[in-house]
Amino acid sequence: MEASIKSSSGSAEVILRRLVSATNREGEKTVCHFNDGGSILLSNLLGGLIQPGDEISFPLPAESAEAGTEIYVRRPSSGGRGRDLYQAPISYAAPPKADKRERLYVRAEVPTGRLGISSIHLPCEVVRDHFYVATRHHPWERQTSLYDVLRITPTASLAELRVAFSLRQLEFRAAATSNRDSATLERAFNILAQPELRACYDSLLKDSTAPAVFPYGGFGSILMAGERSRDGQTFFAAQILSFQPEHWERRFHAPLRNFDFYQDHAIYRDVRRKLEVTVDQSVMPIRWDATWNRWRHLLGAKVDLHGTFVQTGKYRRRNGHWSLVKWETGLPSRIRVKIPPDFTDQIETARSAKASVNTPLPDTPGSAFVFRVQCPRRGAWRFFGENVAPIKLSHTPSNSTLKSARSTSRALVPWSAYLLCKVGFGDDDPSSLRP
Repeated sequence: MEASIKSSSGSAEVILRRLVSATNREGEKTVCHFNDGGSILLSNLLGGLIQPGDEISFPLPAESAEAGTEIYVRRPSSGGRGRDLYQAPISYAAPPKADKRERLYVRAEVPTGRLGISSIHLPCEVVRDHFYVATRHHPWERQTSLYDVLRITPTASLAELRVAFSLRQLEFRAAATSNRDSATLERAFNILAQPELRACYDSLLKDSTAPAVFPYGGFGSILMAGERSRDGQTFFAAQILSFQPEHWERRFHAPLRNFDFYQDHAIYRDVRRKLEVTVDQSVMPIRWDATWNRWRHLLGAKVDLHGTFVQTGKYRRRNGHWSLVKWETGLPSRIRVKIPPDFTDQIETARSAKASVNTPLPDTPGSAFVFRVQCPRRGAWRFFGENVAPIKLSHTPSNSTLKSARSTSRALVPWSAYLLCKVGFGDDDPSSLRP
């Protein structure tokens, strides 16, 4: 049977509805045969849940229902309510909030909504029992802690978590454990290595009814069991069966000056690529602290960053309108960092430059001073005195004069090309300061 309905985007869609006669698993796919002689390819996970007599609805054209293809399965054979299946791509998953009955839930958007469903209602316990557990077929009360999966204490730092994760990976490989156990280990690390998700999990350990955040804000393909609302626009999920996030492999050179340094981790943000990565001192073997932020602009070094990135996003209000801002976040378990061979020398050069910048300016009336900077790419000295006349002092310089001079020097130097390295003093003729 064919039907024409309006999708959530407002366009008319041709929907096929077919009764299942049989299913056959063929390698990595399952062939679903219909009563009218047609068939469709499904994933083995979805195909294994379908039985003869179930009704499948999907938009045209669809010869193969890959992950992300919207498909609805009505299962009269399952008995009871809330057992229909729905597979769809989702975009933004909002933070948890309370419904009319004061029950916490997460609302996920269906961007295309070709079957007429525009949103998914996910109770927080459903989100919790899929993403924040070690064994999904056990109730929350019988769950093993994710900290126990990694064999680490709840007070462990990010670097200690990564070391524990690496050790457990080696143990799993030696014991030839199943892919499911390896996936559980990786999921545990990715939850605990992300500060927001770790805080959410720690709250759930104290109170199982606490809000459960959808990891990384949604964006992927989800398969659920549940039921449709009466108006057909919302799907109420009773169980998440699988979720595959949108992800890409990225490899690029990341300048250290774009990192925000903290005591136990650092965050790299790239405005042009619209991505961010959180690293620790285990994956990027550098001993840093928060004081690096004071002189990180002097760092000319770059590290080679390679990893898997997932789509994430958040609604922000701009000019009176709400808009969805998207970016990519690196999965902690898939991040690799390689530092250049001369990295230590570059760090010491930046440290020396920072110390030189703090050299006091002359306070003798009648003296003149110029700022000079070094271009790392050309290895030549350049003086502000070549473009700007030196500042002649007729009196002892005030703090505002010094700040103005320093701010002027930074404004005149192309930030991406020059390294503020040293303050030089000389006569009115800047050429006298040439090395």
